[in-house]
Amino acid sequence: MNTTQSRDGTTLAYNVYGSGPALIYITGASCYRSFKPVVHDAKVLATSFTVYNYDRRGRGDSGNTLPYSLEREIEDIEAMIDVAGGTAYLYGHSSGAVLALEAALRLGGKVRKVAMYDASYVHDEKEKVEYHQLSQTVHKLLDDGNNAEAMQTFLKGIGMPRAFVWLLPLLSVFFR
Repeated sequence: MNTTQSRDGTTLAYNVYGSGPALIYITGASCYRSFKPVVHDAKVLATSFTVYNYDRRGRGDSGNTLPYSLEREIEDIEAMIDVAGGTAYLYGHSSGAVLALEAALRLGGKVRKVAMYDASYVHDEKEKVEYHQLSQTVHKLLDDGNNAEAMQTFLKGIGMPRAFVWLLPLLSVFFR
């Protein structure tokens, strides 16, 4: 495990795989760099790139300097790009795809290209209202320290089948 510091002092933990042009792997909200499916994907990408697979702030071995903001996540991506030599490709999954696109818009020439998978954008006004309400509910649960309930509420709210949400804690041993 390697570490670097973001602008606000947050420690970011990361692993490096492969060789070739630098690619920063940005996971989704409920993932971290050691999650088996993430490691698998990072190693596949490493057949063509040097993959910097990092834990987003508040996940895995990275720190969690508060308060959270989109700007801090962009600063984290910039810190990873700097570790990778100053320019990089970005690959983002789910909310990581949104962050990759936002980073490309804000960091200009530091980002060579972006690949996004399952970006969590909505265009429908009704869905925007529903997701805003979901966000408020999840943040309230987190503020109250109900982390497991917050995760279950989030997963149900994005359409995960209830049976899978119920089984997830039992199956998590297989995904570590």
